[in-house]
Amino acid sequence: MATTLSYPLSLGLHAKEMLWDERGRRMNPVEIEANNSFDNRFETFWQELRRTRSHQLLATRSAEILKWHFKHSLADGRAWVATISNSAGIAAYAIFHRQDNPSYGLKRMRLVDFQTLNADNELLAPLVGWGLEQCRKQRIHMLETIGLSPDKQRILDRLGPYKRELPSWLYFYKANDPTLAANLESAKVWDPSWFDGDASL
Repeated sequence: MATTLSYPLSLGLHAKEMLWDERGRRMNPVEIEANNSFDNRFETFWQELRRTRSHQLLATRSAEILKWHFKHSLADGRAWVATISNSAGIAAYAIFHRQDNPSYGLKRMRLVDFQTLNADNELLAPLVGWGLEQCRKQRIHMLETIGLSPDKQRILDRLGPYKRELPSWLYFYKANDPTLAANLESAKVWDPSWFDGDASL
């Protein structure tokens, strides 16, 4: 039955993905730019992000760190960077990174970081829609997100994504300082991401 069902099933999945794209564009029609490097705009963005989100635990996202972390991945096409800008510079960006699973023959991109100024998480929807479009063009089977904060996850939930359960929680930490440990008990100080830079609070 697998061969018989494959075409109807594929058409159904494709229709749902097209609906996601349309929802993303309707929710926030913006112009998205693909980037192949991290220029001074990203440094300006990082300094503003630090200023406005000083109450949260953030990985360092300076232009220097981003260049170091994603230089080779960008060069060989394993990473994509998409930005949304306004008159002041970058308003939001998303970084996607290739995370294939060879044992299943699965080609997969993963959203490893999304950041926005002014807490405008609605910009996540069009950026994810852009990522889905790139996956479709390059015949990549899956675009995956894991571990977003509740505020960001709610944006994606409105798009009706497929979901799968993981065997365990993927974030573990130990704080030796009692004051820091108490602060980290609040969900408001967390903005988890698959981007693993140096942490700064």
